[in-house]
Amino acid sequence: MTTINPTNTATPNQIKGWELRQEDTGWGRALAHMLPIYPLIYGSQRNTYTPLLHCILGNFALSVVFAMATPNMPENKQGALNTLLGLAATPLLAKRGIDQARDYAKLKLNK
Repeated sequence: MTTINPTNTATPNQIKGWELRQEDTGWGRALAHMLPIYPLIYGSQRNTYTPLLHCILGNFALSVVFAMATPNMPENKQGALNTLLGLAATPLLAKRGIDQARDYAKLKLNK
């Protein structure tokens, strides 16, 4: 989460977060987003909550689509399958958010 700086200069904390984002090239941090508290820790260290938002909004959208696609399924089965779908999608959504945050940080560091 980047704050607006009226002088258009980055703070040392922002620069450190942008540099840390450049190290996140693999799937390890995306898989770690399945742990309950990790997305908040990741977001505060790197000054971005983009991966967390990708996970929340993406899983919500998948839940809605899955519920609309299977209206006659019993609620307990639908809930269990929805949970499994969310667990499987979380690393993919987090990876997409991490990549988007890395691209933004790379753009800011090159300025």
